[in-house]
Amino acid sequence: MTNIAMTSSESYEDALGVKMCDHMLIMPFRPALIGRTGFLHGGAIAGLLSLACDRIVGDDAWCFTSTFQFLRGARQGDLHAVATIARGASIATVNAMAWQDDERRPVASACRKYRLT
Repeated sequence: MTNIAMTSSESYEDALGVKMCDHMLIMPFRPALIGRTGFLHGGAIAGLLSLACDRIVGDDAWCFTSTFQFLRGARQGDLHAVATIARGASIATVNAMAWQDDERRPVASACRKYRLT
C-alpha cells in the first residue's frame, strides 16, 4: 500500500480525494488507496464512511462511538457513500453505507453516535 501523506493544511477529505455529488460522497480510485492487492484499504473505506456521517450531523456535535461492518472486499474502483440521521434530544445516530457499482450491494456500513451540543 502506498501511504497517503497529508500536509498540515490539508483536510482528511482532501487527502482521500473525496468529492461531494448530489447527496453522496464519492472517493475516486487511486493507487494510494490500495490495501491488499486489488482491493481498497479498510482504513480508507472507514474514513469515507466517517466523513459521510460527520457531514450529515454537522459541526454542532461530537462523535463518541463508531462501529464499522465490512461486508465484502472493495475492489479497485470508485467508492460511494451516503448517510442517514436520526436525531434525539441530545444524541444523534447516524448510519452510512458504502458501495461501488450497485447501491444494493454495499461493501461496508457504519453506525456512529454523536452528542449534540
